[in-house]
Amino acid sequence: MDSPQKPRICISICEPTVAALEDAIAAAVEVCDLIEVRLDCLEPLELETGASSITKLLEKSACESILTFRPAEQGGQRQLDDETR
Repeated sequence: MDSPQKPRICISICEPTVAALEDAIAAAVEVCDLIEVRLDCLEPLELETGASSITKLLEKSACESILTFRPAEQGGQRQLDDETR
């Protein structure tokens, strides 16, 4: 008989800078199975210049991850149309 699947824990990370994301990811991997990195929380310039850094952070992370860019109507931090998002 198969045992029930263990619940998985996801931590949503919403930080304004890539440096703060790095610290938050390091702390989160200690206690979760999945990380949601909220790109809508990053300062606009950080998002533009930090894409490759974010990719590297997630590649070296011990957790699975998802990137999201939540629209304002779903709690996102920016007013953007769907095409821009």
